[in-house]
Amino acid sequence: MMVTIPDEDQAKALLVKMADTAANWIEWIGTPDGLLVGTGSALQGDDAASQQFSVSHALRTCIGAAVDHLHGLYALVLKTGFLHMNTPATVARGALESAATAIWIACPDTRDERVKRTLSWFFKDVKDGNSAATGAGIAVPTPLQDRIDKLERVAADRGLPDKVKGYTSTEAVEAAKAHLGPEKMDILLMWRLCSGFAHGRSWPILGFASNITTPIPGRPDLVGVKSENSFTRVLAMALTAHDAVQVALELYQFRARGR
Repeated sequence: MMVTIPDEDQAKALLVKMADTAANWIEWIGTPDGLLVGTGSALQGDDAASQQFSVSHALRTCIGAAVDHLHGLYALVLKTGFLHMNTPATVARGALESAATAIWIACPDTRDERVKRTLSWFFKDVKDGNSAATGAGIAVPTPLQDRIDKLERVAADRGLPDKVKGYTSTEAVEAAKAHLGPEKMDILLMWRLCSGFAHGRSWPILGFASNITTPIPGRPDLVGVKSENSFTRVLAMALTAHDAVQVALELYQFRARGR
């Protein structure tokens, strides 16, 4: 299959069009009618089964973060007048990971698995929050074990056989990749690439950025390297994140409206 790679002007035009969609999404989810849970829907049943640790809350939190990051990505690239090397990938990574987590929670066909994954999300949330507070010497009102016990009671009430535990971002992104299928861009690869940029690694710059090498006078064993980003490269990240956010929204709507 032949793939036509857009030039810089075409890539920027596509980013502008996608930014309009993201602006509509961020406005919609901020309204009272955004991300509602329909009466009699599968998601309403999920919320009843997960009790105070509602599936819809976890999904709205992840989707809200994904849309926020995506909207911020377009603003950064199109409004600042400067095309950063690492920052677009860092913001895209937030959109990718948050959208993937929403897909991971919502995609299973069984309620038990959706509830189980939601409890895992809450487990990681309370554990990470506890680590942040205690590491800074801040008193935590409710002991961590008490909050974990509440999660365990919900799992027991549902008859879930496994002990509640956290999850990894890799696990969520791998599940999102499987759900998206081969017709979409590889979200796992793009997430890892964006993570490399976010962590200041050299491999994504050497393998993905535009690099111009120049000799260093008097040092034949070394070359200088100038690395530059491009709208075409940002588009690859943005398209992957955009697709993931769209699928997360569609899954939410499917669970919130259907049985």
